[in-house]
Amino acid sequence: MKHIFTTLLLTLSLGVNASVVELGNADDYVIATGGYGSVNIGSSSHITGNVGSDYYVSIGSSSVIEGSVCSPAEGVGSGASYRPCNNPVSFYDDILNASNILAAMPPTESLFSIQKSMELSPGVYAIDSLSLSNDETLTLSGDPDDVFVINISGYAAVSMQSKILLDGVSSSNVFFNFLNSREYSGFSFSGSEIAGTFISSARSFIMGTGQSINDARFFTNGSVISHLSNLEYSPSIPNEDISPVPVWGFNILFVLIFALAVFPIKTR
Repeated sequence: MKHIFTTLLLTLSLGVNASVVELGNADDYVIATGGYGSVNIGSSSHITGNVGSDYYVSIGSSSVIEGSVCSPAEGVGSGASYRPCNNPVSFYDDILNASNILAAMPPTESLFSIQKSMELSPGVYAIDSLSLSNDETLTLSGDPDDVFVINISGYAAVSMQSKILLDGVSSSNVFFNFLNSREYSGFSFSGSEIAGTFISSARSFIMGTGQSINDARFFTNGSVISHLSNLEYSPSIPNEDISPVPVWGFNILFVLIFALAVFPIKTR
């Protein structure tokens, strides 16, 4: 009977998943920059989701933003399509706070660099450099509720058909946090496939030409320079196909639990 109660209580708690770090206003965006960081979107790009900046957003010709663009100023090329934001918000503090909270988390493992294909399990990682090229793949494996925090203090680039893949993990629980550095000012990727939440308190993100990114979002107080052909953020949500149980359903469930406790089923 004790095992039945434990299983029922665990089942009831599955829908509660506290966020690792609060992203504030940025959480509703696929690209957001704070402070004087601008967003520069190249021509013929297709972005699904909201784009925001505390400073400036440039949208190249024939680009389509399927979402709101929130910024004090925009530069829009011919044939570009987007929806203006009715209520501009600020991103700087939210991005800075989130990055600092992630950076302060004690590492479960420290790595000098990631240059070759490898697989990581859930945890907090402190990494000196991330440099993937020549078809190398970083795979993050786990369950949808598992959390990855990867704090990168030095050089960061992914290129030449390399990948950051999520195996069973939700991108909403994967954070690549690029720490402020006097020597390294950016994170670049080109000709690669990546997924997750990419955040920095200061570094710029440079996105290569012609890529299609299907499960990533980018928040920084530096600038974002994007030449992607397609960008969208569609994280998997644990148990998203299970309809919520109505309140009366929970009442009946607890009555049954109480009845089982008071009148245990007798076995022969």
